[in-house]
Amino acid sequence: MRSLILLLFLLNSNLPQILCEGSFCDAEKCVNTQPLEAWFETIKDPKSVLKSDIDGNLKIDAQPLVSIVPCDTKDALWNYKYAGSKGKRKIFTGKGKITFVKVKDPPHGYDYGMKSGHCLIKNDEQLKSIESEFDAKGRVQGFVKIDYFNNTRVYGHCVDGVLHGITRVFIDEIDEETNLPKSEKRLSTIQTIQNGKPVGSMWTFALEWNENISKRS
Repeated sequence: MRSLILLLFLLNSNLPQILCEGSFCDAEKCVNTQPLEAWFETIKDPKSVLKSDIDGNLKIDAQPLVSIVPCDTKDALWNYKYAGSKGKRKIFTGKGKITFVKVKDPPHGYDYGMKSGHCLIKNDEQLKSIESEFDAKGRVQGFVKIDYFNNTRVYGHCVDGVLHGITRVFIDEIDEETNLPKSEKRLSTIQTIQNGKPVGSMWTFALEWNENISKRS
């Protein structure tokens, strides 16, 4: 319950006055946790879009998740897979998904860079896949789902291919009976990303908090 106490303390300045008739009590008072629980239900839903007040303009040196480069560029990747809409010259445009592999000899279908002539450079070698809307230049725009090879999943917002907005990180939760990851990942952290870099405070959610909310739902 300590994680709940911490969250209530941090949110106190942002929530309206809470009546002393709720289900959580400490030595001095009781508080209604329903507003906090409703907020948590919203942010842990991957489909929810969280708005940010940060400036939409990017810095010149902001690094995109991936960049389209000529295939003779150093460290350019040709061994990736693309599924989705395409624009002129086979550039990914519209809704689509880019998937990478770690192996040097990729399986069949992971050669879109070679076929299209559009090789990529990643800003993070752990990047496994990107699913989003792409503009006419092949840049990620808007809501994005990102998977990493360490099984971390990120939901965020991109401007011209750069993470820029509120970002939520989801991680695996191990099933105690099977000792295997559950089918759904759990919310781990929330942080604002500006120009591809974290800014401000980071909210961390303990497993205990997730379980308490689930039991009360």
